[in-house]
Amino acid sequence: PLDISVNKPFKEMLRDLIDQKIFELESMEAFERWTVGDRHIMTTECVGNAFHQFHTHKVAIIHSSFCNVGLSLLIDSSLDYKIDIKGFENFQIGHWRQDLRTLDELADVGDTVDIEDTSIEFVHTGLE
Repeated sequence: PLDISVNKPFKEMLRDLIDQKIFELESMEAFERWTVGDRHIMTTECVGNAFHQFHTHKVAIIHSSFCNVGLSLLIDSSLDYKIDIKGFENFQIGHWRQDLRTLDELADVGDTVDIEDTSIEFVHTGLE
């Protein structure tokens, strides 16, 4: 969803701004050739301008897209019904506080490790 609704229009806007800036700069009489630094500066300026324009003019698209994938919904799962991701029906994230057990608590790990066991590989961290 974000690729289609946010990234694609942003990249189109960025492409238009870059094309416009290249035409503007290459039309100047003093222009000779592009340096890598010139290209980086121009691209950075265009990305900033595209972000500002996109944020200003497409705020509704940004908001709805982030809601659809669950990135800007309440963390208590009360709005999980708003999640709309292609290929996932009735998707729910759930309340993050309901299951606070850690993976360590869920794992079936013995209490001791036999250091002499040659089947266990230890990772050297360089810290001794």
